Amino acid sequence: MKIEKILISEIKKAKGNLLGIGEFNESIIDSIENNKNIFFCDILSNMGSTGTDDSKIKNTIITVEEIKKRYKRKHINYVICNFEDIKECFHIFFKDIFKIYNDKLYLIVNKKSNIELDRKLNKLAIKFIKKEDKDTYLYIVDSKKITFLKSSIMYLENKMEFIGNIISDILNK
Repeated sequence: MKIEKILISEIKKAKGNLLGIGEFNESIIDSIENNKNIFFCDILSNMGSTGTDDSKIKNTIITVEEIKKRYKRKHINYVICNFEDIKECFHIFFKDIFKIYNDKLYLIVNKKSNIELDRKLNKLAIKFIKKEDKDTYLYIVDSKKITFLKSSIMYLENKMEFIGNIISDILNK
């Protein structure tokens, strides 16, 4: 609940374009709707279309590979992402997401995935702010601290880990 309030206060201060990835509470979606300074907002999820015709929020189903191509020229300022929804494709997502937005990335992470994400961000010396609640964490990553080299190194590391997991699953069968 505390994380939700922090995220709502950050959304109220947001100006520009926003991209949401994953499923969010109604209160977060309402705060996006009520913010007059957010001009464009897309929520990418597997919920299907729930936005009305006059709403500025549109739910769309899209693959990770299409994100960079689709939002490259939209000048996204903020990205809010539920980590559990992108966990399987994180090795692709993390490399391309830094080319899309130009202000802040908000990652909502549960306690189980927190250690994994902490390790990955600390390895590349990416500065982030971490707010915690009982069972969830909110990571606020500033895009100005990310370089192409850092995101490429993280992509290679995540890809090798992904391949290692596939090999170990095959050997365990």
